[in-house]
Formats: sequence, C-alpha cells, structure tokens
Amino acid sequence: MKKLFLLALLGMFMLTATTSCSSDDDQPIIENPDPNDPGNGDENGDNDNNEEAQNFFSLNGEEYPLKTGSLDFWGEEEEGVYAWDISLLSSNFTFNFQNEDFPIEFDDDLVSSILIELNTDTSQGLQVGTYQIDENNFTPFVCSYFDIMLQCNYSDLEADEEEVCEGFYFIESIGSVEIVSIEDEVYELKIEGETEEGFDFEAHYKGELLDLESVFGRPSKEIESNKKFNRKQRRK
Repeated sequence: MKKLFLLALLGMFMLTATTSCSSDDDQPIIENPDPNDPGNGDENGDNDNNEEAQNFFSLNGEEYPLKTGSLDFWGEEEEGVYAWDISLLSSNFTFNFQNEDFPIEFDDDLVSSILIELNTDTSQGLQVGTYQIDENNFTPFVCSYFDIMLQCNYSDLEADEEEVCEGFYFIESIGSVEIVSIEDEVYELKIEGETEEGFDFEAHYKGELLDLESVFGRPSKEIESNKKFNRKQRRK
C-alpha cells in the first residue's frame, strides 16, 4: 500500500497548483490549524485546547498526540450518501507550493495518523452524532473506512508503507466515531474501537480541521488522478 494520506494530498497539489497557485507566488505557504496553538483561542487568548493531552489517540495502551487534522469532501458516493474524510495527525504540516518536489512539509520526522470516512445524508457538512464503524455499510451515520498508521517516515515518496511505517492497522466493524459538537469551525470527536488484531483504540480531538477543498479549490472526487485513492479500493 502507498502512503494514502500524503499521496492524496500530493495528487491534489499537482493538479491544482498550476491553476490555483502558480499565479499567486506571494502566498506560497499554507499552514494547517494547530488546536494546541493559543492563537486559536478566544479574544482574550484563552484556549481550552492548549493541552496536548486533550488531543490524542491510543492503540493497545500506547499513546500518541494529535496535533492537527484535515477535512476532505468526496461528494456523493452512493445515491443520497455523501462521504467526508477526516485525517488526524501527530505532526503539524505545511503546504509549501514553492517546493514542487515535496510540497508537504511535516514538523516531525515520524508521523502517526488516523484516516476515517464518515457518511452523511447531506452535502452541507458533517453532522453531530454517532457514526458506527462498518466498512461494508455505505449509509448515513456510518464510518465506512478507518485506518491507523504509526510512526511513518515520509521522506521517501517511492517507498511503501510497510517500509516506512512501524504499524498499519484497520478497524472494520467494532467501534464508533462520535462528533460531539461543531461550533465556529471547531470539531470535537470521540472515537473508540477495536482493530482486526484485537487491539483497543480510543481517541479524542477538539480543534479546527483544515478544509482541503478550500485549499485546492475543488472536491477531491473531481480530481481525476485521485480516483485511485477511493476508500473502497484502499485495502486491495
């Protein structure tokens, strides 16, 4: 398997950079939101999310921080069912559009991440509620894809995940993703589940999610080269 999160972002970058970014060299760098940054607080500088311990995931008793996240709308995948990908990562990252060879720059050498797909009955956005994990169910309020990648070194774009990641895990059907609240573009998520190997998993994240459609100007489903990253084929 290839590094799906990173390669998907790279694919979007390559197709959109020439149309949406090449004429805007004055603003070549886009930073992702950091939920632990006090600058994301209220007008007094307060921030309920400034403790990294509030944003984490744990797998089989081992805990990892969650520093940022992104939201990616994939459009209508089944009739009346709309797919949204959420990526949560242990490292902040920056899109540097001046670096054509490697436009994504991670702050940390090793990156752990969660990738989930949530289905809704509306194209207007994610909805508060509980999404049961079931990779064979493509109906609203279901999480139909869930993978976990541990301690990945993304310095080699040609390497497979088996070569650069310490671990790669799936959650098929045991667990749920709860969107507790969505307020002023701040999402709170609580996740629990069990991997195929029987490892317990839990996570909590409260913070902004970088809207990839706003970065690249169109939904991922409209980017032809990204079709190979369709969630239904990721496990093949």
